[in-house]
Amino acid sequence: MLLLLAAPAAVRAQDVAEASVQAEQTAPRPATERRAVPDYDGRPDPGPTPEEVLIWIPRILFGPIHLVLEYLVRAPVGALLTAAEREEWYLFLADFFTWNRRQAGLVPTAFFDFGFAPSVGLYFFWNDLGAEGHMLRGTASFGGVDFLRASVWDRVLLSRVGRVEWSTRVEASTRPDRVFQGLGPLSDQDDRPRFRHSFVEGAGRRDIHLWRGSRVSVQVGIGWQSYDPDGYAPVSDDPSLATAVQNGTFPGLPPGFDGYVAYRQRIELRLDTREVAPAPRHGVKLEVMAEQGVDLTSAVDRRWVRYGGVASAFVDIANERVISLHVLADLVDPLGAAEVPFLEQATLGASMLRMPGFLQNQLIGRSAAVATIRYSYPVWVFLDGSLFVSAGNVFDARFAGFDPELLRLAWGFGLASLGDRDHGFELTLAFGTEPFASGAEIESVRLTVGGQAGFF
Repeated sequence: MLLLLAAPAAVRAQDVAEASVQAEQTAPRPATERRAVPDYDGRPDPGPTPEEVLIWIPRILFGPIHLVLEYLVRAPVGALLTAAEREEWYLFLADFFTWNRRQAGLVPTAFFDFGFAPSVGLYFFWNDLGAEGHMLRGTASFGGVDFLRASVWDRVLLSRVGRVEWSTRVEASTRPDRVFQGLGPLSDQDDRPRFRHSFVEGAGRRDIHLWRGSRVSVQVGIGWQSYDPDGYAPVSDDPSLATAVQNGTFPGLPPGFDGYVAYRQRIELRLDTREVAPAPRHGVKLEVMAEQGVDLTSAVDRRWVRYGGVASAFVDIANERVISLHVLADLVDPLGAAEVPFLEQATLGASMLRMPGFLQNQLIGRSAAVATIRYSYPVWVFLDGSLFVSAGNVFDARFAGFDPELLRLAWGFGLASLGDRDHGFELTLAFGTEPFASGAEIESVRLTVGGQAGFF
């Protein structure tokens, strides 16, 4: 009986003790000031470093751009590609368009370069054809009965020691919508007419890979060039070059428009200190080239030499996000009495380091200079995004008459696939301006999307 009475009493005593402990733990404690850090050396707080202050300038300036690229480009594209990878869409497509354990394939392509006629086509590849290191490529494009293009390209690995390659390329094309808006830095897009251009070219090239991305390349080739001033563009109301000459917009046809057969021999040297990813992509790259050309139908009078290069510096901020600076110079001089054919001169437009806000060969002169700042970042494992701005223009012989007021601007953003150096996907939206002397207003908008061949 005593045990029965004592047990509830003991339980109640234990409950009271636990409640008391809990109350002590939850009761507010008197506030105490945090002990200051002793000044051991007597020196004042150094404060933020200049680097920590200056980093906020690009953060503020590029903040809106970063938000657009991050949430309107990278996030949706990354989500789509992640879904495709999760559902293994690429396996279905790879099995459908390839054979021979995916060493060979035939892939449909399409390319839209607004300002030119769009095209559809096929891309063929075969790796290790007959022997390891032998690669065969081919493309065919169709943009209407007046727009046809085809190419065949073959590469053979001659030696793994130093990685020596020999490449052969044959290409033919005809299209009616090429642009010509005059020569020199002050050419105006409002004067832009269209002309037909047809060519058949063949070339051989030997590449010797030296160290990292460095290499030496030697190339020889021959090409038949033909032009017709009665051009047109299905997506534009630009007049033909024949009409522009007749109306007095141009005093005559550009040099070399009578056609020619060009023999070219070229040497290139690339020095690249960057390591292969995933190593940080810090480093510098220097590319120089020299090319001699001659018109075989007028070998004494029509000869020329082309020379120049690109100097680049790269800083990998983090996680393959790279800021780079590129400075390009391109010069052409005649070696005979005749002028250099206009499409053999220094041209700007279309490619990343050549004012991508303009159409291909839209700017033509005896020399060209361009400086480009580019920020590139990964969107997906096989896709990179980039933001770029360029300043440059074409000029007279050896930069005669160079003036900062004659520079144009080009800027925009793009997406480009990684991996296959012979064929890739690209999407670019870029803008180009008049020279500063003419007001620097936007005069050119270039939007491209689709697959591009990158032979050589």
